[in-house]
Amino acid sequence: MESLSKVIRVVEYLATREGASGVREVARAANVSPASAHRILRELAEVGWVQRPKHSPTKYELTGRVQISTLLGKAWPDDFPTVGKLLDETEKAIDETFSDTFAETGNNE
Repeated sequence: MESLSKVIRVVEYLATREGASGVREVARAANVSPASAHRILRELAEVGWVQRPKHSPTKYELTGRVQISTLLGKAWPDDFPTVGKLLDETEKAIDETFSDTFAETGNNE
């Protein structure tokens, strides 16, 4: 469970940031080694939870997918029409689409 704790600390730190953060900054804030931070960030990028912004390719930031996951976890299924509308508006605003399978996962608590 220690590795899961590290991942959570990294995600929670990135969630507090307005912009992107470098590996060393994330490592310090999440209290993990730079090597662990880099590995975690790389794995989170592979599953679409973080990305490297085009303007700063050596840094990482959370993607909209994480923010929508949080909303789905809090609102699912009671507010599904509201969440569906929010997803539609978010897709238009960020010019990305969320997969149907992602929306079908529901509450993973």
